[in-house]
Amino acid sequence: MSRLEKSFLSPPDKTLEERLISLEEEFADFKLMVEATYRRM
Repeated sequence: MSRLEKSFLSPPDKTLEERLISLEEEFADFKLMVEATYRRM
């Protein structure tokens, strides 16, 4: 299971705001990964 899925399936003690923050972090990680992949080509 990815961290992204965990952030949505986590117990409801996380506020929506915290979930959005973790989503943004996940997206930033993804962008870095994609950029690194493109540089290798």
